[in-house]
This record gives sequence, structure tokens and C-alpha cells, in this order.
Amino acid sequence: MKRFLLTSLFLLVPVLSVSAQDNGDIPGRALFGIIGNITEFVFWLLMASAVFFILLAAYNFLFSGGDPDKTAKGKQNILYSILAVVLSLLARGVVNIIAGLIEVEL
Repeated sequence: MKRFLLTSLFLLVPVLSVSAQDNGDIPGRALFGIIGNITEFVFWLLMASAVFFILLAAYNFLFSGGDPDKTAKGKQNILYSILAVVLSLLARGVVNIIAGLIEVEL
């Protein structure tokens, strides 16, 4: 875990140093555009898959036939799907906040 955090910090240093430049032009603007496109694609992919899994979990919950194990599993799957939606919204928000802090349009 410590190694992962150090690696993540090391990868953020160039981004933070680019944001510290005050010449008005960001040299890696194309890179930020690519990152923005990737995050947008992943966000919509997660949202579509979350909707699919919510519908699948609801189907399993409704047609469980009163079996307590299947009903509990359906409830758990619905909870996990809703959690995935919330986490993907939070991740998109964090990306937009960071982009706003370093004054880059994604």
C-alpha cells in the first residue's frame, strides 16, 4: 500500500508542476484532453453497466420465489449497484474539481 501511494504521488508531480506554471499556456493540453475523453468514456461505461446490474438484481429479487437466500442476494446486488453509481459520480466530481484547481478544461 505504501508503495502504491508513493507511486501515485510520483505520477502526480508532473501534473502539479504544470499547474504551477504561470505563462498561461499548458504544454500538455493534448494530454489533458485525452485524459478527459478517457474519464468521460469510463464514466458512461460504468453508468450503463450499473443500470444493467440494477435491472438484473431487481429481476433476481422479484423472481426469487420467496427464497430468503435469493432475496437477500438480490438486495445485496441492488445495494452494490447503487454504490457503484454513487462512487462513479464521486470520481467524476473529483476529476472535475482537480481539473478546476489546475485550471484545465477536460
